[in-house]
Formats: sequence, C-alpha cells, structure tokens
Amino acid sequence: MRQMEAGGVSGSGQRSAAALLPLWLFATIEPGLFLRGFDGPIGQATACLLTSLVLAGLLISMRPTALFWRGHASALALFGLALLWLVAVFGVRWMFVFANSELPLAPDLFLPKFLGTLAGFWALVIGLLCSRLSGSKVTTADWILLLLTLYAALGLIQWFLLSWGLSQDWSVVYQLRFAGLIGNSNVTACICGAACVLAWGNLWYGYGKPGLAASRFQVLAAVALTINFLALLVTASRVAFFATVMAMAVQALRRRRERQTMTAPMHWRLAPMIAVAGGVLLIIWTQAASGLMARLNVLDADSAQRWAIWRHFAENVPAALWTGYGSGSFASLNLYTMNGGLAHYRLWAVNSSHNLLIQLLLVGGIPYLVLMTAGAAMIAADIFGSALWTGRDERFAALVLGAFVILAGGVVDIALDLPAGVIVLALLAGLAWGQARDSR
Repeated sequence: MRQMEAGGVSGSGQRSAAALLPLWLFATIEPGLFLRGFDGPIGQATACLLTSLVLAGLLISMRPTALFWRGHASALALFGLALLWLVAVFGVRWMFVFANSELPLAPDLFLPKFLGTLAGFWALVIGLLCSRLSGSKVTTADWILLLLTLYAALGLIQWFLLSWGLSQDWSVVYQLRFAGLIGNSNVTACICGAACVLAWGNLWYGYGKPGLAASRFQVLAAVALTINFLALLVTASRVAFFATVMAMAVQALRRRRERQTMTAPMHWRLAPMIAVAGGVLLIIWTQAASGLMARLNVLDADSAQRWAIWRHFAENVPAALWTGYGSGSFASLNLYTMNGGLAHYRLWAVNSSHNLLIQLLLVGGIPYLVLMTAGAAMIAADIFGSALWTGRDERFAALVLGAFVILAGGVVDIALDLPAGVIVLALLAGLAWGQARDSR
C-alpha cells in the first residue's frame, strides 16, 4: 500500500512510465502528423495499432487500480457503448448486405474507419493515464507543445524551401495555402492553433515568476508561439484562426481578473522580450496574413456554399435516423446522393459533411449522437467544475482551450475526420480530464 498513489496508480509504475513519457507521447502524436494525418484505410489501422501499443505499455507499467477507473467509468462507458452500437449496426447490416435496400451502405469499408475512431478512444485513455505523470518540471503538456511545434517547424522549413525554389515537393501546399505535412490546411491550422494556446498559457504561467529559469521558460514559450502562429497564418484557415484568437483572449481575460502582485524588476526584465516578440509577430502578420485576408473577402460566398453542403447532407439523415449509414460509408453516401448542378460543382470531391453534428448522425444515428454527446458532457462537467478551472490555473486552461480550438474546427470543418486531429484532441481532453478529477 505504500506504493499506491492517491490517484489509483502504482508509485513505482508511475516513475517508470514517467521516464518514458516523451516516447509514449511521440509514438501517439507524431506519426499521424508526419504520415498524412493517418488518412486512408492503412493510416487508420496504423493509428489504432500505435495507440494500442502505447496504451498497453502505460497500463503494464502504471498498473492503475479500480480507484483510478472508478472516477472515469461513467463517461468511458458511454463512449464504449457508442462504439458497440456501431459494431452492432454493422453486424446486422453485414448479414443483410445483399438484401434490397435504398440505403447507400458500405459494410466492407467499416473496419478501417472504425479503427480510426477506436484510436481516438485509446488516445483519451492515454491522456488520462499521462495526467498522473505531470509531476516533473517538464510536464506532459510541455512535451505535447514541443512535438506540435516540431511538426509546425519542419513543415514551415519545407514551405520556405519551396518558396525559394530550393525544393519541388508540393505536398505542403494546397491551393496556395500551407497544408503542413498532413497535407490538409484546416487540420494543420487546428493543430497549430492548439499549440499556440498551449504556448500562450505557458507565457502567462511564467509571467511574474522570479528567477532565470522562469525567463528561459518564457523565451521557449515565445519561440513556440511564434512558430505555430506563423504556421497558423499561412494556412489561411478562418475558423481555426478565430478560434485560436478567441481562446487566447479568454486566457488573457482570466489572467487579468486574477489579482497577482508583480515586482518592478520582473516587469523590466520581461519588457524587452515582449517588445521583440511583438515586433516579430507584426512582421509575420503583414507578410503572412495576406492569404487569410483574401479568404475573409470571400467569406459570404464560401458560407453560402458550406450551408448548401450542410443542407444537402442533413436531408439524408432521416433515411437512417436511428442507425446511421455506418463508419466508412460517407463516400458511398456522397456518390449515391449526388444530383445535377450541386454535385458537379461542390460535392464530387467532398469527403465529409464538414459538420460534427451531421457527421455523427450519418455515422450512427440518434443513439450514437446521444451517447457521444453525453460522454463529452460528463467530461466537460468535470473539467469546468474543477478547482483548476475556477482557480484560474493557466496551464490547465491552456489544455482545455487548446482542445476547444480543434473541436471548433471539427464543428464546422474536417478537423476531426482525420485520426491525427482526433488523437491530439482526445489526448488534450484526457489530460485535462484526468487533472480535473485528480484535483478533487
């Protein structure tokens, strides 16, 4: 019993798992970011395999007890039931695959997409376990920020080499927008936006802390913020940009309300760094935001087109209101429901409904939507009811708001249609959820 922690994790197992924390996180996050977001059947299976191996390694080393699982059982059970619902619907449809049906089903494409969804569930549990490994100076959130910044930096290097004519690899460009090594501008924007929020939270955390270590900590956070904000700008993604700015504004307002005394020497020491960072960001803004500004000018036309896409796919929900069309069936649904002008000009290359609510209904119907929403609501209740949130913990708020940026991209875009985006969101959410439960 002396080796048991309050969180229901073995003390010796916690130390051994913490020693390998960078490896666990690298294997969970980085492959998806460098391998096209784990898009496609092989990518989705790889995502599930890697997250399963990481989860198995953490479970073996940490040996969580019933005390650990008891605090998270309800929400995890709801997500588990949602996955079982998809399997049950798939099983029934597989038995009647040759029967006459007006539904554009694709039972043979179910497994790859389901494995991608399962990878997100495993990432949530990985985040829960990693929340017990945040006692060192370099926390789990710091490692996540480092890995996301590495992704943004390598993508930008390739982008600049291409701009200077030193490279012919156009994989990081999509319609003159930075798409990152994932190859998708909107998903990359959400990833970099979440990293901006994490870096911004670290800046606020170090502000007012005495000592040279705090100053170095802030410099590193400022570098990470600059790299990721530049990457965010050149993606020209409107939703991710405004979600990131909103999240950073919330962090600043939370900090402003906190009455914390600051010493004059600390202000003077931070002033040059803030001035330099502001100048760099101003230069970056004027040079890199042209694509974003151009896309803001056509916001009305793009909004009308997106609304037409939502309306079209929402019209297909009633035909399978209680069962959905199953995982992996969207491509079949898209082809099956194409009509005249709308199909030729807007839908032929669409691979998602670009709306999380509609997507959940199309995949699993009302039961799937209810179970997933209820599980997410329970996690949100734990997070926003915790002392870490009400006590204005900057780094905890950064985890929550970073997850919000990716979620916002999934609500009106495709940030959650690639397993890499789901994994990062689930990892941040699981980490924040575990810390919130542990604080109780």
